[in-house]
Amino acid sequence: MQTKGMRAALLASAAALALVALVPAAHADTSFSYQTFGEPGGGQYGAYGITDNGTVVGYNLDYALSQYHPENAFLRNSSGVSSFYQYPGLGTSYGFGANDNGYIVGQLSNGYGNAFLYNPNAGWSQISYGLNTAARGINDANQIVGYSTPACCGATAFLDVGGTLTTITPPGSLAAWAYAISNDGKIAGYYENSQGSYEGFVDAAGSFTTVMAPGALQTEVFGINNAGQLVGMDYVGGAWHGFVDTNGVFMTPSIPGFSSVIPYGINDSGVITGRASITAIADLIFIGTPVASPDGVPLPVIGGTIPGGMILFGWLGRRLSRRKAGHAAP
Repeated sequence: MQTKGMRAALLASAAALALVALVPAAHADTSFSYQTFGEPGGGQYGAYGITDNGTVVGYNLDYALSQYHPENAFLRNSSGVSSFYQYPGLGTSYGFGANDNGYIVGQLSNGYGNAFLYNPNAGWSQISYGLNTAARGINDANQIVGYSTPACCGATAFLDVGGTLTTITPPGSLAAWAYAISNDGKIAGYYENSQGSYEGFVDAAGSFTTVMAPGALQTEVFGINNAGQLVGMDYVGGAWHGFVDTNGVFMTPSIPGFSSVIPYGINDSGVITGRASITAIADLIFIGTPVASPDGVPLPVIGGTIPGGMILFGWLGRRLSRRKAGHAAP
């Protein structure tokens, strides 16, 4: 004989299965609701970081400014309002990192490819650590990480603390790229090993940890937060895929309607951002917000967004089959 709780559980399961049949499911290790958007005047977009107050940093290809289509750095706040930034006298300013102080770091296209720092109180300055310097990340202590890529070969990662630059060299690396630095000073990026493959790394005060996604031939880490969560991409099964790594558990973000979803940034709330590709030449920005039940347990989310709006499907009826005196199902 079926009880009311059993019937409710069966109905919830049937509803969930119906949704699975209709919508491609993301990996269920971590749950996110997704929002996608572009920026006015642009044709291609990139988001490369998100601050703890929810501000996204990136750049867009602006067709409106000139025939040369310069890229402009932007900050998009949590209310969806964007501000655009361009280094004076230069046509292209790639925005790669930002912090809660309003600082922006990135790279210029000025013949040398110097990195830039935008300080809202002091204005613009350049950072050079050799040819083709890129500043990729900045934390709330205004510590900056990045890399230089000489024309001949390889790359050299660096840490900039108050204008003093030091080299970051993972053991056994032929070249290294530093992409992010958390507020507690952990640095994340990737390096080329002696076989010519890429492996992710985390540098905690000079103690290096290698990061490789399960089954991956190559792994590149782009973002880190204070909890040690990582985002990036891995090469598995002949293709590159995005990932979120939470204590060694990897999941692949997936948004219906997009062929590729690559996260580049993650903040201390676990919110991710990056690029969602529709085609090889059309990208939108996405924000993925972790979804949790009232008891704080993450819920598997089925669905995502398509261009023009948000679609979010949650796991239905999870709490209907609980007994009042019982505890949450895993």
